[in-house]
Amino acid sequence: MSVLIGRLVELGVIEGLLGDLQSDQGRSLLIEGEPGIGKSTLLSSVLSRAAERGCEVRSATCDEENRQFQLSRVSRVLGFDEAYRDAAPPEPAGLGDPVAARVERFLTLVDRMCVERPLVLGIEDLESADDDSLLLWRRLCRATAQLPLLLVGTARPESRRSALEQLRREVRGQRGVQLRLGPLGPQETARMVAEETGSPPGPRLIGRLESAAGNPFYIKELLAALVREGQISRREGTTELVDEQGAPAGSVVDGPLAVLVSSRVDFLTSETRATLRLAALLGPRFTVAELVSLEGSTPGTVLGSVEEALDAGVLEPVGPALRFRHGLLREALSADLSVTERDELRRRAAQALITAGAAVETVARVILPALATADGWELDWLTRNVSRLADRVPAVAVELLEHALPHTSADDPRHALLESQLVGVCFLLNRFSRVEELCRGILARTSDPHRIGQARWLLGITALRGGRYTQVLIEVDAAIRDPRLDAMWRARHSALRALALCFTGGPEAAGEATRVLALGEELGDPTTMGYALHAASVLSSRAGDRTASLAGIDRALAAIGTEPALIDLRLGLLGNRTSTLDDLGRYREAAETMALALGLAERVGAPRLSALLVQNASRCYTAGRWDDALAELGQVEQLPPGLRLIQHGVAALIEMRRSQWREASHRLAQLDGVEVPPGWPSSGGNLLVARSLAASRAGRPHDGMRILAVLLSREYERNMETRSDWLPDLVRLALAAGDTGTAWAAAAAAARDAEHEPLPGKRAAAEWCRGLANADPAAVLAAADLHRSAGRVPDLGAALEDAAVLQAQSGDRQTACGTLGEALAVYHDLGATWDSRRATERLRFLGVRASGRRRPKTGWDSLTATESRVASLVAEGRSNPDIAERLLLSRRTVETHVSHILAKLSATSRKEIRDMAAGRDQ
Repeated sequence: MSVLIGRLVELGVIEGLLGDLQSDQGRSLLIEGEPGIGKSTLLSSVLSRAAERGCEVRSATCDEENRQFQLSRVSRVLGFDEAYRDAAPPEPAGLGDPVAARVERFLTLVDRMCVERPLVLGIEDLESADDDSLLLWRRLCRATAQLPLLLVGTARPESRRSALEQLRREVRGQRGVQLRLGPLGPQETARMVAEETGSPPGPRLIGRLESAAGNPFYIKELLAALVREGQISRREGTTELVDEQGAPAGSVVDGPLAVLVSSRVDFLTSETRATLRLAALLGPRFTVAELVSLEGSTPGTVLGSVEEALDAGVLEPVGPALRFRHGLLREALSADLSVTERDELRRRAAQALITAGAAVETVARVILPALATADGWELDWLTRNVSRLADRVPAVAVELLEHALPHTSADDPRHALLESQLVGVCFLLNRFSRVEELCRGILARTSDPHRIGQARWLLGITALRGGRYTQVLIEVDAAIRDPRLDAMWRARHSALRALALCFTGGPEAAGEATRVLALGEELGDPTTMGYALHAASVLSSRAGDRTASLAGIDRALAAIGTEPALIDLRLGLLGNRTSTLDDLGRYREAAETMALALGLAERVGAPRLSALLVQNASRCYTAGRWDDALAELGQVEQLPPGLRLIQHGVAALIEMRRSQWREASHRLAQLDGVEVPPGWPSSGGNLLVARSLAASRAGRPHDGMRILAVLLSREYERNMETRSDWLPDLVRLALAAGDTGTAWAAAAAAARDAEHEPLPGKRAAAEWCRGLANADPAAVLAAADLHRSAGRVPDLGAALEDAAVLQAQSGDRQTACGTLGEALAVYHDLGATWDSRRATERLRFLGVRASGRRRPKTGWDSLTATESRVASLVAEGRSNPDIAERLLLSRRTVETHVSHILAKLSATSRKEIRDMAAGRDQ
């Protein structure tokens, strides 16, 4: 139809969205309504209008049967897999979660596509989408705020799946539009009949069509059935029902809707119905080539059936593919088949697809529903293809493997392969309890040394992933005693033992690491060498020798190279290398190393990505890049409990120092009663400081001091390498509480830390604590200089504040005023309004007044330093992935910065940012 009948309002909304898109303003549109109400027709209208305006257009259809195949339908129809292979070098398989990696690929590709021209993505039947596709769609909704991207999805309103409800909230939260399509009225129904038949309907026909309840699909189907049964005639320029006595007995038009729809399918030849039943196995959309494979006949035969189905309105073309015009038509094709007949059809179809060499996902879609009656014919195919399937849709691979194992006996050569694959995929999906169950079963049954070694290794690594170091020692000791292990597996487990001893404080750790490294070099085994060198580097770091630690890390990275099985170790080493370089003051190299780790983890969907984001957020906090820190933390998902302490500690501390007390209090409340273990990295101390600050603000300074006093215990001195970062806070609180004993104890602890490891941060802490304890502003200013040269901005501001207080207390108010001004300038750049207020009040009490600059909340001058750099690169027309590479940030962090920039500039698109930047340059 040239005009969508009864949808003028909706078309007006669409025109507005397309107009915004051509002005570089993205939006999202969710079209909801009952089956047949016209959602697909409206979506097709959007896509065709967008294509006419020069937009890039892609579309896909979801279906319930394929919900287990995460992202597969979306990636296949949108063509993202092929496009990404052309746009980026491939990564080795098996490095991480392939679904998470593909989500990141899609988002990166969309970013880059939108730089070229506006992009419109359409998805039908979102209620049938898998959760990962809905997650991708939600994240794309957020991207519409800063990209020329229009998302159009359709869904049934009655669906209340949690993931779909989240999507609805995301659409509303990102200025998206929800359209609810209602039924057509009598006049609109009459117009539809007139367009279909060439003349307006008479009153009896209008009355008969009332049973369709204004649903366009039902109206058309009922009208078509009336025509087929000869119940319509044209007379005097009107289309009308024949006399009631002319209606045939048992008319389908008097039956329920299912009978009505079935009549459209029953009208086809038996050959065409048989072809379409096979097509229905492939989902709502398929190609002629796939049908030919299923039929096992000539293309000409299939084309004849396709043409008949197209003429009958059962199928319709969509690009190079075909689809069923409505899901009810697919249902009608199989309604007369028994379960046995349907399963047999699926079996024949699967075998035909296997013979034709069809894609593994296509075969798996057909096999999955027939598993209950499968009798072994599918096992050979699964054995040959499970690796590829696991790399594409691991959850489906698990289901097929769990089915296959009971159908193969222990002496079947396929059993061992399938079981090993299942263990690997479960480990990839973090299903560790199932991994342990399977591994213990393997150890009880097999005599294969390699499988025994692999099973014992996974038991040890699983415990290591959970931080259960004592359990690691139990597992590896059992492995080393196992006479079935060969020399290489014994060496690998010894290396794992050396690493666990590093964290449990075992005195033999150093000797074990040296011995195992020599053994690994003798065997030429990258795994043994990598873990042994990792252990040695940890020991060097704890001994205070960062240079030796860095050398060990670099040797380990060289030893393991890009071995796919060692990706987690590689990422862990890169994270440690970043920290070590920071400690040594080699900040540019540290930033480059972290960018390398984040980029790799994002590309492969590595589980360690969240840990790296938290680590980088801690680095950003120390460097005063608080917006970067919050942006990184905002991307974190599914953290283990220990890392959640770091995540919330860093975020709460920033929120407190920016006077966002409600948000910080809510965050700290989630961790009530949770202790910070002394063995955790230094970032865990941020939670202690945040709790101390909250107590002090609540009028409980002694409680604030006691919270930090735990840093003086032997456990923290031995295990928390950079506890000295927070000792100046403890000295200050102790002096304010009149507890000079604790103050001097903290100063002495800082001095010991600096003597043990004279790094810039520890030397600064020692000078700062000594200056506070002795009321010596010169020592505190020396600490401030060290922090300034090390780029530790928040510590610089706090040291300057303390120095100003000491100067004022000594009577030098003029110098104190200048020092306070420097501190307030630092706080201004951080947005640390609480620090500014505290410093001003402390000095006012001593008779010193100084006014600090206030950053405006909106406009170009409100942008932070990082936001200004990002805005300049946006103005150059660069995409978010390109900006991320330039600034050594993650793509998602850049996305967060762009959102903040748009809000602060009251801009609605990247184009407006470019225009504003051009105006400033004139």
